Amino acid sequence: MTARHTRTALLGTISLTTLLIAATPALAEDDARVTLPSIDIYGLVPLPPAAGSEDPFASTVPPSSGDVGTFLKSVTGISVGRMGGHGMEPAIRGLDQNQISVINDGAFHFGGCPNRMDPPSSSTQLYTYDTVIVTRGYQSVMQGPPAPGGTIEFKREPQTFEPGLHATLRTGGGFESNGYRKDGFADATVGNEWGNVRGFTSATAVENYEDGDGNDVRSSFKQYGGGLSVTRTFDIDSYVSFTGEINNIYDALFAGANMDAPSTENVTLRLQGRTDLAWGALKAVEYNIYGSRADHIMDNYSLRTPGPRRMEAITESTTYGGKVSFDAEVKGADIRFGIDHRLIDKDGYRFNRTAGNLQGVIWPDAQISETSVFGEATIPLAETTKLVAGLRYAFVHATPDATGTLMAVPLAFNTPDKMYAAFNGGAVADDTDENNISGLIRLEHELFDGVSVFAGASRAMRTADATERWIAMYSDLGGAPDGDASWVGNPDLDPEAHHQVDVGFSVTRERFDYSFTAYYNSVTDYIQRDSGRLLGKPNATIYRNIDATLMGFETEAKFRITDAWKLTVGAAYVHGENETDNIPLAQISPLTGKVELAYETLKWFAGVRLNAAAEQTRVDDNRTTGSGVDAGPTDAWTTVDLFGGLNATDNFQISAGVTNLFDETYALNQNRQSITDPVGVRVNEPGRSFYVRGTARF
Repeated sequence: MTARHTRTALLGTISLTTLLIAATPALAEDDARVTLPSIDIYGLVPLPPAAGSEDPFASTVPPSSGDVGTFLKSVTGISVGRMGGHGMEPAIRGLDQNQISVINDGAFHFGGCPNRMDPPSSSTQLYTYDTVIVTRGYQSVMQGPPAPGGTIEFKREPQTFEPGLHATLRTGGGFESNGYRKDGFADATVGNEWGNVRGFTSATAVENYEDGDGNDVRSSFKQYGGGLSVTRTFDIDSYVSFTGEINNIYDALFAGANMDAPSTENVTLRLQGRTDLAWGALKAVEYNIYGSRADHIMDNYSLRTPGPRRMEAITESTTYGGKVSFDAEVKGADIRFGIDHRLIDKDGYRFNRTAGNLQGVIWPDAQISETSVFGEATIPLAETTKLVAGLRYAFVHATPDATGTLMAVPLAFNTPDKMYAAFNGGAVADDTDENNISGLIRLEHELFDGVSVFAGASRAMRTADATERWIAMYSDLGGAPDGDASWVGNPDLDPEAHHQVDVGFSVTRERFDYSFTAYYNSVTDYIQRDSGRLLGKPNATIYRNIDATLMGFETEAKFRITDAWKLTVGAAYVHGENETDNIPLAQISPLTGKVELAYETLKWFAGVRLNAAAEQTRVDDNRTTGSGVDAGPTDAWTTVDLFGGLNATDNFQISAGVTNLFDETYALNQNRQSITDPVGVRVNEPGRSFYVRGTARF
């Protein structure tokens, strides 16, 4: 998509925003305005059993070391992988990338790097959100195109104020010794009963960190962002809000990639709102319109010692979407239904700057649109039993517009069309349509006060993304010009079909909370990033459909030993199997867990946290027999963190601590192979690091 097209679309979004703001009051009841409390949160709905709300400001949460992945890996059931200091990739239930959804306050945002230097979570500004909601598995048809692994939703809650002018401010910052990380943020809202304006900003600067052996790991970056939100409130449950924000990352180094990223610039515009209705069974309408864009530049020469060929990749990724949903009540059943649409437009090319020519097409000006209708009902079967059922139909249209682009590579591979055909049995990159049906059913029952059980089954259809379908990056090992090290998409991929069953229970007592969920996921047409071994080119990277299974559990217990002492224990496990090739699935986290003991009073708090993972020997690390995506087995590891702090006043808190107290050298199973390490091990995690943070609220 050209810059002109982007400007036109963004102007269209702003125009539509104006129209909807003007129209919203007409939907509300004439006498619906009430006296508002100081601050309220809109649209709270009960979370499904396998979901939880996470507070990034909680006193026991470790500091986010520049990237939100540091925060996410503290959540039971989420694992992450890294290839540097920025762009950490979260996974839930053994699924990652576009198998999970990351939603930025109602908007989808997709990065500009096919190698995942900038996954969607990396474009967020953690300390400018109010809460993070993590859903494990496919628990609702309401959250956009299906995400079989789960959903991570960063939310800024709309606020209302009493009559008269009021203001709130949340600000803070910190320093971390390993990598000399410095960060700061500010989040301020000014408003009255009519509406409010919220402004937020954040900045982070990080140098390379050292692993436990004192080795320098290429991981530095700088990140700056901010935004402005204007909200009009009509009554306690009716509002409309328009937000614009930017989030830019510069000079990001990656130990686990052949390139670094001098520049990644992100912009997001969104309109969202809710209006109470009194139209018989219809109770409310919610709407959300957004546009986001990522412009990404990566190369192998501006931030590292260049090789014989100076290579640069320039990409852009633009996402537009919208959703309208209605809340209704029919004979005691809560029903939600609506329609949504999402269009992802990606364009990107790789250049040989030494020779001055085009050597690869990352995305051939490709679009994937998904238009869906959906409905979900919560039906009370008895006083303590309810049934949740949902259905979603999606029409997917995928089209690549520039697959005939000429590249300065051997004639047999000099267009993406030729590469698709050569690596995928004559595949042709035509327009593709899909009709995908997803759905779920779940029974929830309260056995007795504070003890609940549930069982659910779901089907979630995920369409192939632009990289999986259309990347065309020629490379060879220097012998015959046969493309034996190329990276090639597959236009003939079928969508993944995840058939998942999960069961679990929860216990809530005055001094004890416990939850346990087990799941089994049978995947038809799992999209495998694979080696080209079946073509006699094991160093090539291709995509193909396989059958796979994933199974595992998540569990967490919280003990309030006394009013001040609290003990938290959590663990998660995933087993993944490539059923087609009878080998393990790649990028599967081993058994992981944490034990945290904290002492907290109104004045101060302190605690210790143990983080651990078992060894992972079930890996897919051989390109002659599998995908070779894994960098090899990982050893078991254990780290210890200390934390503490002081609530100096009602408005100010200072905290400090040390992570990886004993300076362990270790790597997570999903971490990338370290390109800068001659023995080819994974990118190691940071060694010991001291930190201090301050937060003020007014």
